[in-house]
Amino acid sequence: MELYFFKRADKMSIEKAIGSAKASLAISGLFLTPAEEMLIKESLEGKITEEEFHQRVLGLLHNPDN
Repeated sequence: MELYFFKRADKMSIEKAIGSAKASLAISGLFLTPAEEMLIKESLEGKITEEEFHQRVLGLLHNPDN
């Protein structure tokens, strides 16, 4: 599934969306690492493909220190 709306969104919209997501996660006691946040931004900005996003997420799961 492609996120066309977000890929065309401007930087401010992306920052706002990430901020909202981070606040929602924090309510549950969950937090994004800097690497996770960067990966999400790259995806929303259209800098990486959905497949690359999935591969890098799996990489973070298997090696969280990166």
